[in-house]
Amino acid sequence: MKHFASLIQIAAVGLTFLLAANTPGTTNTLPSVTIKKTFLSLQPQDSMAYAESAVISPDSTHLAYVVKNETGMQVMTNDKAGKLYDQIARGFPVFSPQKNRVGYIATLAGKNIVVVDKTEYPGFDGACCLTFSPDGKSFAYIAQKEGKQVVLFNGTPHDPFDAIDRQIGLVFGPGSSRLAYSGLDQGRVILVIDGKPQERAWDIIDEIAFSPDAKNIACIATTQKKYFVVQNSTTYGPFDMAEALTWAPDNKSLVFVAIKNDNWITVKNGREMPSGKYTIQTVFNPVKKVYEYMVPQITPPVFSPDASRLAFTMIEEFRYRIRVEDQKGPLFDRVGEPVFSPDSRHYAYIGIVSGKTNQYAFIYDGNPIATYEGIVPPVVFSPDAQRTAFRIANEKGMGSVVVDGQKAEWYDDISTPVFSPDSKHVAYKALKNKKVFMVVDKKEHGPFDDTTPPFFSPDSNCMAYLAREAPYSCFLIVNDDKVLPFNSFFNYQQTPIVFDGDNQLHFIGLFLENNRFKVYRIDAEISFQTGNEE
Repeated sequence: MKHFASLIQIAAVGLTFLLAANTPGTTNTLPSVTIKKTFLSLQPQDSMAYAESAVISPDSTHLAYVVKNETGMQVMTNDKAGKLYDQIARGFPVFSPQKNRVGYIATLAGKNIVVVDKTEYPGFDGACCLTFSPDGKSFAYIAQKEGKQVVLFNGTPHDPFDAIDRQIGLVFGPGSSRLAYSGLDQGRVILVIDGKPQERAWDIIDEIAFSPDAKNIACIATTQKKYFVVQNSTTYGPFDMAEALTWAPDNKSLVFVAIKNDNWITVKNGREMPSGKYTIQTVFNPVKKVYEYMVPQITPPVFSPDASRLAFTMIEEFRYRIRVEDQKGPLFDRVGEPVFSPDSRHYAYIGIVSGKTNQYAFIYDGNPIATYEGIVPPVVFSPDAQRTAFRIANEKGMGSVVVDGQKAEWYDDISTPVFSPDSKHVAYKALKNKKVFMVVDKKEHGPFDDTTPPFFSPDSNCMAYLAREAPYSCFLIVNDDKVLPFNSFFNYQQTPIVFDGDNQLHFIGLFLENNRFKVYRIDAEISFQTGNEE
């Protein structure tokens, strides 16, 4: 413990710990872990830090958060303090998906300001919806100006509209800076692509979707109560309804679901595939003692990762089945969304039979495998596509995990299971008697107050996570060994541990020292030494 105490007092240090071997990994080796702390940030003196505002960059190398003192509020990005403002909007700051750019919305002397990388942009009469592109190169937001609404792209305003649709929002193309949104002009809705308003106006635009390579775009729009799907310059329709735009991973196909002449159809590149009769059923509710309408619900279509296979829903007299190519699965009262294996060869989903007690069936490659009182999606495939795992529930509200058809212990609650990269290990969080355990290959580690999700090394020999045993009493845990204790807090869902190789990892840690928070980058290097088994 003396080593731990001295470790917390300095900004950057290396220290080695020899640990007992645990799974995952080999059983006849002893992992030796070297810890290095590098100072990143210190909570300013006489200020209050808003813990809920703290965000970690996607690569887990930067942290940004809001602090407040007597003169105003400012954003700290690592050890760099931003400008003082009167207010910083709730929900900010945010990081870009790439390039570690920081953005937020603030007010100063009654003016609305958008800040990106410390550069100020006009918020005019009000600003919202600051969004970064997936590649991190661009940003956009919506501003109110002189009774109009305008989208600013990298600070440059587009044409103003009476209103910008915030429900659809600002839609960037995957991995790109292409931007699309819809604007209202004199009662008509116009699609805007890359700043250019399209010629045709609509009553409503319901969905906007770029292809995975961002080179193509599609939208669902309505006019005179009819639905149309516009794919680049091609228009499909009219339909009585259309939804669920789905692009194939290879960018070559667009699929959506529609209703036409009281029939469900699944449309792929314009080809209509019959999917059943659309019928609204009247059902008596004995509790409310009234008749209610039951509207058919179709599961969105799903492509396999290699885009060679398509799964979609068919309906037959208010019962549903999943069809994959020419294979039709069994009928159920409801079906869940299909999941394909990484190699695209297999698929799985959940089928539900309603009754006094619902029955949930696990369906694998179109065949029922087992039935449970409840199944909680998603179904998870292992990276090698040979194993499956999913959560189940019983009538008492307890949960368990089924791996390869084998049910584990029941808990009060459980998280989604995670496979190791080599597919040999399964880990998940479990709640029992108000305590959290990390369960690895059915073995419990804990108890804790809470933990982050588990993170595996690329070679699967190491598993790491952060855990809290008491208020502010936290640990970095590697292969079930407490490597680094620290007084801190962390966001259990947003504190990623990043493996930089098979034996190196890092994360951002917030340490409570002398009643002030210090931010460190923690690097751990793990090596294995041959040990003698007892």
